[in-house]
Amino acid sequence: MIGLKRGSVKLISHQEEWNKNAEKVILKLKQLLGDAAVDIQHVGSTAIASIYAKPIIDIVIGVRDLNDVVSYVELLKQHDFVFRGEDVEGQLLFVMGDFEKDTRTHHIHVVKWNGEEWNNYINFRDYLNCCPDKAMLYDACKKKLASQFPDDRRSYTAGKQELIECLLKEAETFALYSSMQDLNRSAIKYAADTIEIGMSLSDIKELLENYLLENGADSFWYWDVGAFIFAGEETALSVSGKDYKVADRVIQSNDIITIDLSPQRNGIWGDYARTLVFEDGVLCDETSKIKKEEWRKGLQMEEYLHQTLLDIVTPDMTFEELYDYMNELIVKKGFLNLDFLGNLGHSIEKNKNDRIYTEKGNQKRLSDVTMFTFEPHISIPTSRYGYKKEDIYYFANGKLVRL
Repeated sequence: MIGLKRGSVKLISHQEEWNKNAEKVILKLKQLLGDAAVDIQHVGSTAIASIYAKPIIDIVIGVRDLNDVVSYVELLKQHDFVFRGEDVEGQLLFVMGDFEKDTRTHHIHVVKWNGEEWNNYINFRDYLNCCPDKAMLYDACKKKLASQFPDDRRSYTAGKQELIECLLKEAETFALYSSMQDLNRSAIKYAADTIEIGMSLSDIKELLENYLLENGADSFWYWDVGAFIFAGEETALSVSGKDYKVADRVIQSNDIITIDLSPQRNGIWGDYARTLVFEDGVLCDETSKIKKEEWRKGLQMEEYLHQTLLDIVTPDMTFEELYDYMNELIVKKGFLNLDFLGNLGHSIEKNKNDRIYTEKGNQKRLSDVTMFTFEPHISIPTSRYGYKKEDIYYFANGKLVRL
């Protein structure tokens, strides 16, 4: 079902038809607007899979300047997109529907791309899709208001505003954390594409820190170092950031490299680490293809530990319980924890001194913090090499999720 009488309120469960219809309309708009549209996306409640929504498709068009669309008003009208002017400050509105029956099927919002309105639409949608518990909170509010104001769209909309403003603030913070982790992932890919045999560790450090700053970070939160680089036997070292010095060393044809990244933007952290392997001068893109057995087993163990984390953790588990479980598992599987305290991660904060750790004696529940890292630094006994994989995790609807 798509379409609703103007001014009325009726909520129905999510329909896959909405996504398919939105895709068709977006394709049509892209064909009509060409380069005038920087991006076009499906937003609003019909784009959130877990909640009820009015059967009206919301689409947002991001443009460099609102005036870029004005010259397309007549063309769009020929294709059933009817211009309704500036419905709210900073946005133009087009609508679709059966105007004889006074129904609306689509609301097309035109906003400045990457401006506040654009980011609010995208962040709100993505946050509620990533956090079902927040989506359910919004869903309950909508259902309550829909029952109170079935024929009063204005009151229904006004009743949601306080909650929407609260969720938008949370969504903005969540989007920043996500963007920092996305930046880290792209930086590791950049490293994989760029690092060459014979390149020095100091050159790699500089290369990655410049990449982080040029692509979204404004500084580095951990001792002002954006990229900790270790290679060969140094990968087994456990050192504090304040004592870190990049080694005078170059990448060998057969080598192992750990990259640990700590960018931030507006005080929002990214925290991410990966161990890469070169064999015969070529970066191994799949762990299973690594020929050196101890390197392959070390990285497979890292993957196993992270999957185990997702499988066994509950919101009520304490940091100490996670510490005990994982350290016992590491030993049971024939490995050792290289951290001198057995630490496995920490909470994500805005001040590094406020962090709490996955360590003995920490009785805080994992769900008592917004997000936390899991970063086992492990080795095989008697081996000269260490392995690290770090991600940020959070709870969504009681289930642990990787950011």
